[in-house]
Amino acid sequence: MKTIKTSIKKERSMIKNIKWLFFSLALGLLLGGGMAMVSAWTDPTVAPPGGNIGAPINTGIGTQIKSGDLTVREMVLTNTANALLIPVGNVGIGDNTPDGSLRLDVEGQVGASAYCDQDGANCRAITSVGGFTVNTPSCTINKGSAGLYYCDVTCNAGDIRTGCSGIDPADSTDDYLNATPINNGCHCAAQSQGQCYAYCAHF
Repeated sequence: MKTIKTSIKKERSMIKNIKWLFFSLALGLLLGGGMAMVSAWTDPTVAPPGGNIGAPINTGIGTQIKSGDLTVREMVLTNTANALLIPVGNVGIGDNTPDGSLRLDVEGQVGASAYCDQDGANCRAITSVGGFTVNTPSCTINKGSAGLYYCDVTCNAGDIRTGCSGIDPADSTDDYLNATPINNGCHCAAQSQGQCYAYCAHF
């Protein structure tokens, strides 16, 4: 009986020693990690907000500047139709103030394997863009069934529309003339009769 009690006492003492060992190890690791963090701390060299980390690109409306390169969809493995969309506004490349009449304003050379119209049709290889002639088909702006003055003009087959214009003789400033691109031609609306012109490049 005495032997059994002695054995139980030794087992309890051993368990107690093991518990103290694990507690000492945990405490040592905690204190060691804390000292390492304290020793790694360095005071800021400038007063706030100087020295702050730059804000990430986000969905906010504020202007943001990124000094390095910006790569879009590099890690996307599937084939996607679009990588970068700019629904509104103008784009300047090499130009901080793009011309308001240009959606894309490039200061420098532009290269492409082919040049097409805005619908992705009538494409021409760079080797065939050496020279071209400009055709200017027109239509007469007359009053329509709704009482509006308008007409549509279309470029010839194989031509690429490059611009639209019109003349409204009743308004010398053309404030009431609206010449807009449609398909491979132009739509003109005015306050009275006039002429609508489409500028069409033929290669």
